[in-house]
Amino acid sequence: VATIIQPDMSKMNPDTAFFDAAELAAGDWFRKVLLVVNILAVGIANTMNAQAATSRVLYGMSRDNVLPGVSGLFRKVHPRFQTPYIATIAVGIFSILVAELSTVEDLARLVNFGALTSFILLNLAVYNFFWRREKMRGGKALLNSVICPFCGVLILGYVWLSFDSMTQIVGFSWLAIGLVIGYVKSKGYKVVPEAFRKSDMV
Repeated sequence: VATIIQPDMSKMNPDTAFFDAAELAAGDWFRKVLLVVNILAVGIANTMNAQAATSRVLYGMSRDNVLPGVSGLFRKVHPRFQTPYIATIAVGIFSILVAELSTVEDLARLVNFGALTSFILLNLAVYNFFWRREKMRGGKALLNSVICPFCGVLILGYVWLSFDSMTQIVGFSWLAIGLVIGYVKSKGYKVVPEAFRKSDMV
């Protein structure tokens, strides 16, 4: 509908094109209405959802003692609301700092780098667990545990390597920090953390 209203996108600001099209269709009041709806639905609801989820990840990692330093604070639960309030406040402060120091484009690239890295490692984990560790064999196992995972790694890797140098530097640095912390916490990847000892996967 927005494209029909304004077919020539060269006349539109890419960051506000939809709202500008709404203004052309019904006036400035309609543009403001959509802006408010977008702020409430995306800027507040989605942000709060993401921050709440992140704070609970920090709470779980702190509770399982897999975070270093003063992270034990993240396991504190509010006596009345029963929520990890310190982790939630920390995530909120961190989000404000990141928003002030970075652009949307930078954040999008870093998020995509992290997501692609996770999916690449997940595909490799499928191969390592089912093919190498469990030694599942046969045509179906070959397809599911070798061919599909490595096709996924190749496709994701192609996109992964196309990121700009700064994104790769920051992303690889963050990955390296995680590997070092994991190495220390697991005493050279020899000791399984307490949180995972009851898992059937270890």
